[in-house]
Amino acid sequence: MSSNYLTKDQYKLLGKECDKVLLSEQACDYVVAINFLHVTREDQTLLKRYQRIFHESIWFFDLLSRYNNFFKFSLFAIYNLTRSLFHRNVELNLKKKSVDFLFISHYTGKSEFDSKDPYFGDVISQLNNKTSIVTAFINHTNRTDIDLKNRNDKITVLPLSNFSNFYHMLCMYKNLFLNSFSIRQSSNSGILSKIIKQTRVEALSYSTVRNLIIANQIKDIVDTYSPSCIVTTYEGHAWERLAFSAARSAKFNIKCIAYQHAPIFRLQHAIRRPIGEQYNPDIILTSGTVSKNQLELSNKLCKTKIITLGSGRNIELKMAYLSQKYKTFSCLVAPEGKMEECNIIFNFSLKCAIKNPTMIFIWRFPPMVNIKLLIKHNNIFLNLPNNIIVSRITLLKDILRSRFILYRGSSVVIQSVVFGLKPIYLKIYDELTIDPLYAITQGRDIICNVEEFEKSISTNVDATIKKNLITYCKYIYTPLDVNILENVLKNYNAPTN
Repeated sequence: MSSNYLTKDQYKLLGKECDKVLLSEQACDYVVAINFLHVTREDQTLLKRYQRIFHESIWFFDLLSRYNNFFKFSLFAIYNLTRSLFHRNVELNLKKKSVDFLFISHYTGKSEFDSKDPYFGDVISQLNNKTSIVTAFINHTNRTDIDLKNRNDKITVLPLSNFSNFYHMLCMYKNLFLNSFSIRQSSNSGILSKIIKQTRVEALSYSTVRNLIIANQIKDIVDTYSPSCIVTTYEGHAWERLAFSAARSAKFNIKCIAYQHAPIFRLQHAIRRPIGEQYNPDIILTSGTVSKNQLELSNKLCKTKIITLGSGRNIELKMAYLSQKYKTFSCLVAPEGKMEECNIIFNFSLKCAIKNPTMIFIWRFPPMVNIKLLIKHNNIFLNLPNNIIVSRITLLKDILRSRFILYRGSSVVIQSVVFGLKPIYLKIYDELTIDPLYAITQGRDIICNVEEFEKSISTNVDATIKKNLITYCKYIYTPLDVNILENVLKNYNAPTN
């Protein structure tokens, strides 16, 4: 409901007050590890946990809520400690050797990896011809038997565990508990007071411990391989900052590089501000000139070097068969990777499909969600009409058989627009926008209901406006230039004896 959504002013205040805790004298790895303090972006599904901060409620219910979360996190702690009794850390049984780059990427469920990384694209494969590389993958699934196979044997691939041994886990929980209560309150009222109270509980959450476990493994990898540079994805998450801290604690002069691989949202907060020299990237690489300009507008990043690297997602219309004369009256439906977002956009497109039986709707699922999980989450999707197709082919083929794209926060809209699809953004009433094309004033429609969707698909975009929109999206993902990273390596200051 609209009354539960944070306003723009509340969102900005939230980021400002959370940053005060991260910038306080008490801030250390055990505080920086708390996801709750990193306000990433204005997605309302992510902001739900902050809603209580801005709503007046009886003190008893606030206290009850915190104790409920504390009890839940305590159960997680017992589970983690019990499981850690049977866990053995992965030993890097290799002689110490120096490499040029350590990349930190992500595993979302695919059984194997080829030379093209799902987040860094062709960066790793192109660099590997001239440099030495180690790639570590953060596990975002429940699987523990991950076999990361790489067709290029020259690249060392390491899966990162979400667990550690009993001693390490016990030390983490002990330090988290002590550090959480070291955070001082300046007053007994106000937004900051509520944030600190909730932070003390969130310090014991599963995600906080997981961030520390990942950081500890990154430290071991840096200690073993002594990379000149560490490169992480960059979306504003706590683990990214901890990765830089861990790398620097193992090697003081390592170059910390953050790669902004996805479009930047209008109020995206955490990637636009520093939180301390130990946790800041030395260099931010962007996927295109649009995002470079967006980051440079933040005066807080004036001391950070920002360079355009480009992206493997860049698509150029060079082949004659990629015609913009589409044969089917189809709409590509592309949600983000969260179940809540899948439920919102697929539910809406289902209503559109029922009312428009002559139009084909192509549902493209993100990596960690599929039709079975969606039905389990909401059985309204059990029986779909014939004009809904669940895609099992490549993104490019889906784009080529579509005329429109229905989206919210998904970056798939960028490539779709380059190929001439008309973008239609689904907005929930009174929410903050999560549109990657928020800076565009013409060329895409913003809709809230089925009637507005029907009006959008019956209206053509002016040719000049469409051309400008395509040009803009091309600059979001510019052609990849790995020479940028080669130059960073070349200018690397080797340690002195």
